[in-house]
Amino acid sequence: MKNQQKWVEKLTQYLDQHIIIATQYGYMMMNQHIAEYSRE
Repeated sequence: MKNQQKWVEKLTQYLDQHIIIATQYGYMMMNQHIAEYSRE
């Protein structure tokens, strides 16, 4: 049972990192889109 908890912790850390990356990427894309939109 202890092994499973370690696996869950690792998975959570992994997801946390990727959510941060995805959020930053999404934010960047959104800013770029807004910049292009306001130029028109």
